Amino acid sequence: NLLSYDIDTNRLYRQMYKTDLATLQLQGYVLQNVQVTDAGVGYVKIDADVLRTFHATPEAASQLVNSFAGLEGLKCWVMFVENKEEIRVRIRSKGPVINEVAKRYRGGGHQMAAGATIDRWEEMEDVIAALDEVARPYTFENEES
Repeated sequence: NLLSYDIDTNRLYRQMYKTDLATLQLQGYVLQNVQVTDAGVGYVKIDADVLRTFHATPEAASQLVNSFAGLEGLKCWVMFVENKEEIRVRIRSKGPVINEVAKRYRGGGHQMAAGATIDRWEEMEDVIAALDEVARPYTFENEES
């Protein structure tokens, strides 16, 4: 239906997938540094030093949360991004309910997309452990291998 309108689809496509070099390089960092637990929880830590290295803002880094969403075997994933005096936690899922985990860390959201806040990097392991708890029993039923 949209194609029936006078829309410059080439321009629209270019605008949708345009990114600056610094963000693209930060995405490369994210892909090279993703870790995955035995339970299928993926995670990446982006601290202030990484943000400075790539001349990125916490907001720009947070937009990369789905960069590794297609990783095989991933049940849910989380990106930790340092933001001044706190660490923003972006959580996504392919099935396990994650918003209850987010609520434990001053957050909330939907069952498949949520956010939270932690104060210290030491809490990162606690968040990952909590996500492991919800991810471990989850199985992908009715899906092809």
